[in-house]
Amino acid sequence: MSVYEGWVRVELSETPDIGEALMDRVLDADRSLWRGHALEPAELAAMPPIYIVTTRGVVVASKYSRFGASRDLGTWYVEYRNLRVKEPAIAMAGEPAPQARLRLAPKPKPIRPSHRLAKRMREVALEAANAGAPGAPTVGMVADLATYTLQEIPGSFPQATRIVFVTGDGREDEFNLQIMVLTLDAEGGEHHRIITGPTLTASAVGDLDGDGYDEVLQGYQDYEGVGESIYRFTDSGMETISLWSSEG
Repeated sequence: MSVYEGWVRVELSETPDIGEALMDRVLDADRSLWRGHALEPAELAAMPPIYIVTTRGVVVASKYSRFGASRDLGTWYVEYRNLRVKEPAIAMAGEPAPQARLRLAPKPKPIRPSHRLAKRMREVALEAANAGAPGAPTVGMVADLATYTLQEIPGSFPQATRIVFVTGDGREDEFNLQIMVLTLDAEGGEHHRIITGPTLTASAVGDLDGDGYDEVLQGYQDYEGVGESIYRFTDSGMETISLWSSEG
């Protein structure tokens, strides 16, 4: 979702039945249409409320004002007016925990190649490369890493007290980025190690479902497009829930 000029736009990429109806009927318009327009699909008009979790708590968005589909992004959306919502925020189709609210994530900061976690990132990346793991970087890509950033996010996670994103940027290609995601306990012990491709930046963290563990809201950008997802850490690993994405 996004906020602009008093409007809150919620992408509907995770509701394919509504999305297909929108694409079939309003894509050619390539603009936002007001609620009640003749092209409004019945499936959309009957859509239940959307719950928006913010840093202040939960906002219930019951009736959208506009709807539409974007030809360039290949997405469909609804727009709400006067919700007084500021980013970061997350829109949910299901009702979140009553006490759900987001906390701002600390911003990434640059670190030296000699930093302990930069070194650990290269070790993990080389392990994955030498093992031929699916989606792993090559040895050459690891050797090409020149600059690094660190984003450390405190919270409540299974067996851990913080999540760490380590980003390495290659010398030649600005999209040649590798990410290491760790969960660390109070003593710095690792519990998960994930290498992935897109640039990940966490914007907020919060317990959305009331299970006592925090989820991480993050955006990504790479040569294939942009998007936003939730990271949910469990005792057995990490689950990624896509909120929206677009190619470009």
